Amino acid sequence: MDFLAFWMALGAAIISVIALWYNKRQAHAAETSATAAEKSATAAEKAEQRALTLERAMGYRWEIVSNGTDRYLIFNAGTRDAHELDVALPEFMAGQELHVEKVRPLEKYEFHARVKPGLQQAVGPQLPRLATIRWEDRTEGKPVHRVQETTLQEHNPA
Repeated sequence: MDFLAFWMALGAAIISVIALWYNKRQAHAAETSATAAEKSATAAEKAEQRALTLERAMGYRWEIVSNGTDRYLIFNAGTRDAHELDVALPEFMAGQELHVEKVRPLEKYEFHARVKPGLQQAVGPQLPRLATIRWEDRTEGKPVHRVQETTLQEHNPA
């Protein structure tokens, strides 16, 4: 009987060791899975934040194109309305600066801008003609004032 009891005790010890090893393996797998899920959630949050930032940036895109000598079109190429749009010209330029209360997506407005008389030689083509575009974004709960600078391109007749 002692012989049988010995082998039974040895078998029980082996089964206990296997159970401990298996439980440790399962715990490690669960921990790895939780870490992977956490990393995936963090990556998803970062991707969502990037998408939101890109959507906000693409919501307002402005293009200013030449529409003849000293005439320009400002084009709302974005996807959202802009409120209280102002186009301010550089100090060395004169013309009709633009103010529009609301600009819908894909709308165009014309304004005039030219180098002030007597400054053509001093300014020359090398000085960038940076127009400042200011507008208000009212879609985020409270009004947010935004600014963009863009270069006015000279009219080159074909």
